[in-house]
Amino acid sequence: MRYVFEMAPTMKKLLLFLLAVLVLACKSGQDKSSVQGYKKLDIEDIDSTQQNKTAVLGKQILSTCNTSHLKPLTSKDATAKVIKNMTVKRMTQTCLKFRTQYGNFKGLTFVEAYKNRKTDDVVYRFQAKFDKKNALKELRMIVNKQNLLAAVQSKDWKNQFVP
Repeated sequence: MRYVFEMAPTMKKLLLFLLAVLVLACKSGQDKSSVQGYKKLDIEDIDSTQQNKTAVLGKQILSTCNTSHLKPLTSKDATAKVIKNMTVKRMTQTCLKFRTQYGNFKGLTFVEAYKNRKTDDVVYRFQAKFDKKNALKELRMIVNKQNLLAAVQSKDWKNQFVP
């Protein structure tokens, strides 16, 4: 009986070690390109026509802040909800904020794309550059299965994709 109790601490260490190895093995098997229901698309899996379309629309939207001329989106480009939300009043408010905080819009650079596993929407992440050096924003252009712009979001830039 005494021998069993003396082995117990060693046995506990062994079990803890095996548990730690098991946990690490499970974590290393996870897909590194997945983030909470999204899968990062490889370059060859990205629809280049769709990517170019979102880049053009993104530049068009952000250039509104420099030119004060809003070119309306059409039903060929965007959903009714996006068209309805992209009003002159809203864009004026957003542009005023952007120009005050960040300066003029300088350019847009495509960074990466993610596919929503539930909806099949594709999220295109662009880095938007402005006059001021500290001004680095993210422009997200979300395209649905019908190849229409389903959402436009602006966020502070983070290197890591956060849904």
